[in-house]
Amino acid sequence: MDNKLKFTIGSRIKQAREKSGKTQKEVATMLGFKTPSIISEFESGKKDITASDLGKLAELLGVSINFIFGVEEAPATKLKSIALEELQIIEDVREFDEVDHNILNQLRERNKNKNKNLFSFSS
Repeated sequence: MDNKLKFTIGSRIKQAREKSGKTQKEVATMLGFKTPSIISEFESGKKDITASDLGKLAELLGVSINFIFGVEEAPATKLKSIALEELQIIEDVREFDEVDHNILNQLRERNKNKNKNLFSFSS
């Protein structure tokens, strides 16, 4: 990868991370990296980032890939940033077995029906 592009990508990653209020350690943990130094290396352009990791990072930080590549000037927000606790819940759910998934789906359905009932009127 060309050095100018590495610098652009790295500085945009850092800008998005700082705007999100996340530390390098938090981002590294959320993405499953063992040490926060890899985020530092991405930001400084010392290490190339894979397309897959770049996509995950952009989503985590709530910015578009176009922003990271320098195509867009403003970091167009796609999603609200995800809190560390929310990401941990996602990781936990990924480890659920079939029984756990069934229980979760029952809870989701119950919640959906509860919300429907708030807006239904008896005649």
